[in-house]
Amino acid sequence: MAEFPEYMKHDIYIIGESYAGIYVPTLVREILKNETSVIKDQLKGMAIGDGCVGTDVLCGTPDGNSGPGPYYMLKFFGGHGQFSDKLYDEIMDTCPRDQLVGYNGLKVTDENCTKLI
Repeated sequence: MAEFPEYMKHDIYIIGESYAGIYVPTLVREILKNETSVIKDQLKGMAIGDGCVGTDVLCGTPDGNSGPGPYYMLKFFGGHGQFSDKLYDEIMDTCPRDQLVGYNGLKVTDENCTKLI
């Protein structure tokens, strides 16, 4: 804020969507607990649209084996360019969707799919 003192009088709202359900609350918490924060008093609120609120809710799970399957993780990482469109398309064409989604304890058992993911 030292570089833009004209903004010191403005209210601050931190807003995001999707994975912001993880990083917006984390950022807000860090601002609020930092006693020396120059923007702490300006922070008036936060908003999250269609947010992922943790690995067990809609975002898949870290190990891909419990809860939802790797479908949401693949959609997220594929949509953010973490692997090629070619690989993403091959996974979606090869893997049975019900196994990727993985509800009701269904696991990825298709051998070709397992090799891809």
